[in-house]
Formats: sequence, structure tokens, C-alpha cells
Amino acid sequence: DHDDTPFVPEAYATELARVADRAVDLDRDTTDPPGRLNAWTETVSDDRVRQLDAHLLADLMQMKRDVPAWRELAGLAVARINVLVVVGEFEAAAFLVTAIRLQHEGHPTEGIRAAAAPILGEVLNPGLMRHVASHLDGSDASAIGAAKQFCHALGTAVIPLLAEVLSREERGRPRQHLIAILAAFG
Repeated sequence: DHDDTPFVPEAYATELARVADRAVDLDRDTTDPPGRLNAWTETVSDDRVRQLDAHLLADLMQMKRDVPAWRELAGLAVARINVLVVVGEFEAAAFLVTAIRLQHEGHPTEGIRAAAAPILGEVLNPGLMRHVASHLDGSDASAIGAAKQFCHALGTAVIPLLAEVLSREERGRPRQHLIAILAAFG
């Protein structure tokens, strides 16, 4: 049994005991106004955490100068993109695709610029596009806009995959949205 008493100042121990006696159930704590609680809750929402995760991955990729370490992070980013698309978080997925594209276009390390092109190719697959289509069955304009943003972040290489998914899609609303996304490519 370990005793921390010799290492904890008496005033601190007294304050800890007082706080423990006054502990409140946070669900019933009304000391913070609802606006502050809502603002805090938004910072830890699933969507916000996914966005922060995407930003962290993009920042780490930008900082890497070692090609094998960069590839490892980029592989993690591709896996994260796949998960984000499955859950319908297209904004974060588009952010990561754009980050990888920017690595290809302007990373200070030539080897990383060269390694980024095939990484983008890993994202382009029919299964992922079917997941995109599965989220287009609603009328939420922001979700549809985010899916469009994601597809456009992938670039024109996504057009054949979208066309393939469209050719197999039987539901009316997803077909309309896929046609609109394709038409936006020009």
C-alpha cells in the first residue's frame, strides 16, 4: 500500500478533500449558461473530432521529410478517408484528399511529391464511390454539397468511377445527385 501523504502539501490535501465532498453531478450542474455548454459540446462532437483528426494527419504529412515515414502517414490518411466516407463525413475526407494532392504538387521533398500520386490512386475505387452514393439518398443540401466537394477534391480521375456507380444505381434521388456531381465536372 502506497502512502502519498509525505509528498502532498497539507493545504492541497485539504482542498482536495473539500472538492470531493462538494462533487456535483455534471448533468445537473447549472452554473454554466446553456450557450457555453452547447459551444463546448460542439467542440467534442464526433464530426469535430474527425475534422481535428484530419487536420492533424495533414499537418503531420506536411512536416515529414522522410519518404517511408510519410508513406506510413499517407496510408493512415487513406484508411481515414475510407472511414470518413463510410460515415458520411465528406468535408474531412475532402480535406485529407486535398492535403495529399497538395503534397503531390508542392511538398518540399521530391520523393514525397512522387509518392503522393499513387496514394491518391488508392482512394479511387468503386467501393468507395458506392459509399458516396449511399449517402445521396436524402435531400440534405449540405450533405450533398459535401459529397460533391469530396468528389471534386479527387479530381477528374473520379469521373469513370462515378459513371460506373451511376450506371448501377437504381434509386432515383441518388441518381439525380450523381448526375449533378458528374455534370459539375463540365
